[in-house]
Amino acid sequence: MMSHLLSPLRRSVAFFASDTSAWVSTIGLEVHAQLTSARSKLFSPACYSFTAPPNTQIAPLDAALPGSMPLLNRACVEWAVVAGLALNCRINPTSRFDRKHYFYADSPAGYQITQHASPIAESGWLDYVWKPSDHEAPPQVSRATIKRIQLEQDTAKSLHDEEGGRSLIDLNRTGVGLIEIVTEPVFSWGCQAAAFVEELSSLLRHLRVCSANMSAGELRVDINVSIGPSKSEQGPIVEVKNVNSLRTIRQAIDFEIARQCEVVQSGGVVVNETRSYDANNNKTTPMRDKEVVQDYRFHPEPDLPLLRIRESCDLCRSLETVGENAVKQSSASALGAKCEGSRGVCVGCVRVAYSLTGADSDLALPNKVRQELVFDHGLPVERAALLINVQQLRDLYQSASSLTVSQLLDFRQDILMRQSFQDDDFNRLIRNEVAYWCSGILYSSLRDKPKFCLPSPTQLSQFVIMNLTGQIFGTGSEEVLNSMCSVGESAHPLEVARQRGVLLVNNREVIRTVCCAFVEANSSLLRRCFDAVKLPDTIFAWTISIVTRNLL
Repeated sequence: MMSHLLSPLRRSVAFFASDTSAWVSTIGLEVHAQLTSARSKLFSPACYSFTAPPNTQIAPLDAALPGSMPLLNRACVEWAVVAGLALNCRINPTSRFDRKHYFYADSPAGYQITQHASPIAESGWLDYVWKPSDHEAPPQVSRATIKRIQLEQDTAKSLHDEEGGRSLIDLNRTGVGLIEIVTEPVFSWGCQAAAFVEELSSLLRHLRVCSANMSAGELRVDINVSIGPSKSEQGPIVEVKNVNSLRTIRQAIDFEIARQCEVVQSGGVVVNETRSYDANNNKTTPMRDKEVVQDYRFHPEPDLPLLRIRESCDLCRSLETVGENAVKQSSASALGAKCEGSRGVCVGCVRVAYSLTGADSDLALPNKVRQELVFDHGLPVERAALLINVQQLRDLYQSASSLTVSQLLDFRQDILMRQSFQDDDFNRLIRNEVAYWCSGILYSSLRDKPKFCLPSPTQLSQFVIMNLTGQIFGTGSEEVLNSMCSVGESAHPLEVARQRGVLLVNNREVIRTVCCAFVEANSSLLRRCFDAVKLPDTIFAWTISIVTRNLL
């Protein structure tokens, strides 16, 4: 947990302003990510599953039985190094575990093993895309500074029985490996903080460090909020807990900023405390007062040696010298097995195994992909986020959009005229059309239908071309796409549209000829329109559609 040691003078300062706009808010985050890819807990051989029955996944150490000793899980250290490298941190060659003493029912030992004095990684950063609350404002890229990453144990889970008036403890989660990612207070708004957590979640999920399922407690966020007249002059920090989704992160921060502004503007003083967010009522409520800084009595863990991590070893140096192909053929598990007999985790081996080798990395990390989708392809932030989170749809989008762009060059001017776009927007128009279908019908069907079959890139490209050239439209397009996915790769969208009776005439000369013939044949009907006799517009469209359908 980030500690904010405020002097009594500063803690009692109250700033006054005439309105909220005069305030500058400062927000820092503490993100706790479970190392779900590790097969056992941080210091014990017990497994962990969120859905397991209570108190069924416990080792003697987890229950703090006398005589039980901690044994460090090598996999947890490796995953922490992976996260540190991906977040551009400095991996410390030597770090230390400490005991953090406190009394609470979720900690049977009376202390938590963490890294208070010497964390495993420090001084990193992560670029993230965020969109201001003003819907008209364009998306922006900001850089969040990572202060430290530390390994620590998770605590037990309290189960409150309100009807019985008692609290029960489930020790299954006790001792599960965590990395706590602490940011500098670099955020100013709730939408910024939520966007950073979303970017961080995508990164950890992509690297398989953490599944990042916030509803299952795999990713938990503590928020530190303060306000003041400037960034350098801030009031007391309030910590907000119990935020378990991106939406509640944004709402909790916005409420807490407004609450603190109201307190000081009414002549009160913001108290340094811990508050809990109540999602049902959209407010924060006091949990415990931190006016007096708690003394956790940190001291080195006597049963664990210093954690030493090597920068390189003979194995990773040999892989770098034999060439790129050998590096690509070396998986993380293979390197781990070869390094198993050696002492300590090697940063170089982790870099090679996960392609985290700097600017020339073969691994397209989510934040880089998101920036490409939003700023180069022109996709909305929400649509880009969905494609990043679903690898199948992202691969389909990238392949289909490239195919469509290359095949539609001959129809460029006609499509731009039809869609009322400028010439510079041609590629963005096509990519947005492909992304629209990937993030709409295809996403919902893939999520809700277990046996749903996605179209091939060629099929989707042909389907999008038919949409952009006016051969299908609206509900007819949806019907064609759903039918294609039901039939499989043998289905051609043109044949499906013809069979379904939703194929439209898109030849301008044919449409002009039909309209002229309609005008000549229905002069009396048109005269009634000019005489201000109300006729439904659908009469004309319906009649012309009957004629054009016979031309297909």
